[in-house]
Amino acid sequence: MLHRFYKHLYVKPYSIELFRYKYYAISMFVLVADDDNVVRRLLEKICQHLGWRVLAFARGDELAEAALRHRPGLIVSDLHMAGMDGLQACTKIRRALPATAIVFVTGDRLGAATLRAAGFTAVLEKPFTVHEAIRLLTGSVKA
Repeated sequence: MLHRFYKHLYVKPYSIELFRYKYYAISMFVLVADDDNVVRRLLEKICQHLGWRVLAFARGDELAEAALRHRPGLIVSDLHMAGMDGLQACTKIRRALPATAIVFVTGDRLGAATLRAAGFTAVLEKPFTVHEAIRLLTGSVKA
């Protein structure tokens, strides 16, 4: 099977069928952080089905430590978590890794507006559907 490199992402030239959408399977490393186990597992499963390698965390400080160690291509984080919240963790990550795409997941509408104004890659507002998450996550990855 032929493979090619495209703008720092290893793209396999086959597509996968997932929830009635076709996407290129991109071998990418993703970090997911959410204190809600159900949401964290859902986001983790979505990323795995898209062909991405995933590590998941329940706390912001664990996310920040892992991001600085692994240098992921995408970070998906809840805004409000115990310990270091998502905004503090991702601000720290943004300073060290400015090219990393950061997507926030939040049910706080005022927080979503603040995050968009702060220049983070995207905001996925709760409640969300699987289709909305797929569109937003795949659109956040620079192709």
